Amino acid sequence: MKAAPQDSDKLKEGVRSKIKDKKDINDRKNKYSRIYDNEDFNNEIDDNETRFDLKEEIKKIQLHEGLQDQISIDKKLKSLKDEDDDEEEEDFFDIAAQEQQINSDQKEAAQQTYFKVKYPVVIIAIIPLFVLGVIPWKETIARQMRCLGLLVYACIMWAFEGISAHVTAISIPMFSSFLRIVGDSFSDGAQQLVQSTMSTVPYVAIGGYSIALALQHSGLDLKIISVILKFKFARRPVVFLLLIIIVEYLLTIAISNISSSLIVISLLLPIIRELPQRCNYSKALLLGVAMCGNIAGMATPLASPQSLVGLQSIQQIIGENTKINFGTWFVSALPVTVVSIFVSFILLFLLYKLDIKEVPFTPQKLTCLTIKQTIVAITSIITIIFWFILPYVKFLGNEAIIGFIPFVVFFGFNIVPRNALTELPWSMILLVMGGNALGTAIKESNLLTLISDIFGASFSKLNLYLQNFLLSLVVGIVSIFVSHTIAAIVLIPIVASIMQASLQHIQLVLMSCALVISPPMLLAVASFPNLCAASIEDDEHKSYLTNKDFFVYGGLVSLISFVAINSIFYFTGIGMGF
Repeated sequence: MKAAPQDSDKLKEGVRSKIKDKKDINDRKNKYSRIYDNEDFNNEIDDNETRFDLKEEIKKIQLHEGLQDQISIDKKLKSLKDEDDDEEEEDFFDIAAQEQQINSDQKEAAQQTYFKVKYPVVIIAIIPLFVLGVIPWKETIARQMRCLGLLVYACIMWAFEGISAHVTAISIPMFSSFLRIVGDSFSDGAQQLVQSTMSTVPYVAIGGYSIALALQHSGLDLKIISVILKFKFARRPVVFLLLIIIVEYLLTIAISNISSSLIVISLLLPIIRELPQRCNYSKALLLGVAMCGNIAGMATPLASPQSLVGLQSIQQIIGENTKINFGTWFVSALPVTVVSIFVSFILLFLLYKLDIKEVPFTPQKLTCLTIKQTIVAITSIITIIFWFILPYVKFLGNEAIIGFIPFVVFFGFNIVPRNALTELPWSMILLVMGGNALGTAIKESNLLTLISDIFGASFSKLNLYLQNFLLSLVVGIVSIFVSHTIAAIVLIPIVASIMQASLQHIQLVLMSCALVISPPMLLAVASFPNLCAASIEDDEHKSYLTNKDFFVYGGLVSLISFVAINSIFYFTGIGMGF
């Protein structure tokens, strides 16, 4: 029985629509199965009619339209099946290609985690270490010359990054032991070097990092930023950066630039992540924190490890007659830091033009603190207060012991997950350990005595300002290439040895040299604020800051601070009787 013309048209359109539908393989297969079951035609055929086989119905449509008999639904379905097979094969190869691309990307990402070794730099650095280490010097200067070779090796490797900076640092106690720079025997020297690697700085860094991780994992960092950005004027890029610098300055004065840089940068991360890639403002934020951390590091003895080392060295050398203490240090250094930061702040906007109109952050709705956030806030505040009152409260021990408090609370009571241990600053800790070993090697080898004997007599003939200028210049240049903490450990005693013959305003020159160590930021490895800023990466695992950023802006900041120290501080110190 033939279907009516209208039914035939409907059947024809139904079949065509099902044959031409090639969008989704699985959907098509389901449609084909329904066609085979002849279910899609039931509504088109009268209820009293017998259901026809699919092939018979297609023949009626073909006869009605005058189509060729040899074109059958089987061929159409076979053709579609072949197309399905081809598409499935193409999908298979597409998936295989995607998997291959993913594997390639993973291999490339894995390769990027390896540090690119600069073999020419390594060879150049090894040459003085080897030559000065094997030459049979006189017994009176043998250790000094071997230590000089070690010092040249470390400076070259750190300045030009032949290998990772922290690996270079760890190689220092190794070479010191092999060359027998320290100790009367190899075993005694090795034991002394191992003991010297640890100091309070690594533990302070662990405490500061623990606070930063707790702020991040509890969400308290977002709430703090939301409070700042709640006011519309604070969303202006210039105002927001100024507020961040003020927060960094105050925290640095209270708890050192190690902990403050970690905390402030952790607060900035939510905003930096929302800024466009290659945005000038991202660089301005990170460089602003690094700049302020370095300059504010000379504001108080607690503001940076090098300032603390400087004060300790001055008190050890001068003794009870020293006029420099926590209070006089702060009063004399305050105008230098304020002027240097203000000029550097203006310079930052001259070099990095603002490319955003408003800080792109949606403040969270301010709600009550959760229990976890309350614990983080209370613990962090207590730790900061303890760091600040440490000089006046003896039972607290030292900075390292206080640094244990946030670590124990946050990791012990699941405020921070256990796997966050890998996020602690292990590379920085290794760098400090190597720096401590280098300081011990220089001290124990009597290299300082050799240098002071060479330069001491000639310096005593110069006027005071020229002495201060030249010594601070040399100390500032060396501080560019090595860690600021290392520079303080090594150079302050050298300056003291040179100034012993002068006997005029020794405290002034020593403090001037201690201050000039903090600002240099031409290299990322020179200070902890630099390391913090340089470690921030974008979604492509590329650092926001380049070596050029540090070299250009950091060089100008170093120059500004050097001029301020040799002018503002020099005359302030003279007036205070240093």
